[in-house]
Order: sequence, then structure tokens, then C-alpha cells
Amino acid sequence: MRRAAAVLALLLLLSSCAPAQPPLEGTWRLFTAQTGPDGAVVACAPGLWAWDGARQVDVTMAVGDGTFSITGGGSGTDGAWQRDGRFYTFDTGAASGPASCSWTVYDDGSRRATLVVTLGEYSLTFYPADDFPA
Repeated sequence: MRRAAAVLALLLLLSSCAPAQPPLEGTWRLFTAQTGPDGAVVACAPGLWAWDGARQVDVTMAVGDGTFSITGGGSGTDGAWQRDGRFYTFDTGAASGPASCSWTVYDDGSRRATLVVTLGEYSLTFYPADDFPA
């Protein structure tokens, strides 16, 4: 019985050390845009990698209190978001879809906040503008 109590206490301690969800509000930069059933990369940030056929674009998204604005390439769109438990719903009026903001943990133990938004047929992966991969 003591062993079970010790294991339970250890599990509770470890779960309380888990990192919190990163903040959604802030400025994000597009890493990749994917589409289609195969998840083909159709756009990516300039200067990172060259996916075959992917357009290199510099796109940012500013997320505020219930609103967001995506700009880049001479155009942009605004919309609203709402929280749904641990997830979000993003809506531009023309397209809407689920979103998730969480940590990507790498093999070396480092981590980076990651925002994935699905709008229409596109799945967009963003990283914080101030922590963008070089």
C-alpha cells in the first residue's frame, strides 16, 4: 500500500511539472502551408528549406484578444478566434477551422511554441516571430 501511495505521489508531482500551454496571443510567423490529402507543402518561409514546388512567402499573424490578422505578400485577412477547451476555432468568415497551440519538443530537449491552424483546405504551421528558426 505504501508503494502504491509513493508511486501516486510521484506521478502527481511529475504531472504538476509539465509545461503549460504556450500563450496564443502574440505575433507568429508562417513556417509552412500544406494542402491536400497528402499534406503537400505549397508555401514556406523564405530562406529555410526549398520544398519542391513550394512558394516562398513571408507571412505573419498577429493574434489578439479574440481576433487575428494574417498579412503578407501584399494581402491579408482578419478574423476571430475562440477557445474550445485546449483547442481553438479560427474563423475569417470565408473559412474556418480548428487550431492548436502547443510545444514542439526536439530530440535535444529544446522546445518551441507551435501554432497549427486549419483554414479551409490549408493547414498552416506558425512559430513565434521572435523565436523563428534561422
